Amino acid sequence: MKNICFILLVITLILFSCSKVNNDKPEPDGTVQYVNIGTDQIAYSTYGDGFPLLMCMGYSGAMDMWLPEVINRFSEHYKVIVFDYPGIGYSSTQDTSQTIAGLAESTYEFMKAINVDITHLMGWSMGTNVALKLLVNHPESIGKMVLYAGDCGDTVMIMPDEWVVKIMTTDTTTEAFLSILFPPDWLVNHPDPSEYLPEMEETTDWDVLVMQWKALENWYSPGGGVAGQLSTIQHDVLLITGDQDVATPTANSYKLKDSIPNASLVVLDNCGHGAMYQKPKEFANHILAFLNN
Repeated sequence: MKNICFILLVITLILFSCSKVNNDKPEPDGTVQYVNIGTDQIAYSTYGDGFPLLMCMGYSGAMDMWLPEVINRFSEHYKVIVFDYPGIGYSSTQDTSQTIAGLAESTYEFMKAINVDITHLMGWSMGTNVALKLLVNHPESIGKMVLYAGDCGDTVMIMPDEWVVKIMTTDTTTEAFLSILFPPDWLVNHPDPSEYLPEMEETTDWDVLVMQWKALENWYSPGGGVAGQLSTIQHDVLLITGDQDVATPTANSYKLKDSIPNASLVVLDNCGHGAMYQKPKEFANHILAFLNN
């Protein structure tokens, strides 16, 4: 497990080093704000006005991994709220362990602290785990939900293929890590990551990434996740994924669609786990069409 944590940390560092340095910040430029949740200090930014849209990032990611172009589009219609989990990026924590349920509850307490009673909710990758747990535990606080590259955990989840795991555990080259995020033929035509990755400045301590990884291990273990509760979800849910996602295999989104009563599914062609970076306009348009309906 420690080797996997190390490799995933390197993924984050590679994305940081490959990200573009420009002034394409979301407009208006969201100032980083802070709120205390128990012993945690949570960093967040808001963009736009209107009904809230809370966005939950994936494993090891900070809020600056959201693509500015996508935030700009969302903020034309909603008050977009992005934040860092406890210990991630600009946030701090005194925790010595974390669970997906704990992160979901922390997110709920964060909502209350910034006076958000009800919000649309969006998660990416591990963020879909947090979002699902938050919805199951506090359904009255959620409007619509978007699950980008989602899974329901437990042993029901379809894990990545062995070649993906091999890259994650043995190969530290930039090319290998990009192959987990993007399809090979797309990378041939887009060899320069600085053309499509956002500017990333936040960093995270090793110990926090280990805690997050252990939380994911528990989520994927027997009895973890929310597989048995999906049929009780009455909210409208949009599932969006790439047709070639190898990090959170695309089949997981089909499983979610079959299990959540009011779920719809959008599969983006020739896209991987980084679909938001590949087709930002199409990605944002599908989500806005769902939220605005």
